[in-house]
Amino acid sequence: KVPQASLHLQLAKEELETAKGLAAKGEKEQAVSMLSRAEADSELAVVLSHEDSEKSEAMAAMERVRQLRKDNQ
Repeated sequence: KVPQASLHLQLAKEELETAKGLAAKGEKEQAVSMLSRAEADSELAVVLSHEDSEKSEAMAAMERVRQLRKDNQ
């Protein structure tokens, strides 16, 4: 639903796979760094998706208020 959230989720998945490959090659430091990036991207994806739902809820609430005002005029 949220393009930016989807993008960061995809990045996190790719970074996780890269980290697994690096770990398998014994490149521990690079793997840890990639895991940190994956974690950051996944957290950002969650935040962005929550923001969008909150915005939608806020807009729906504003619309209900407008409708109530209109009905009571």
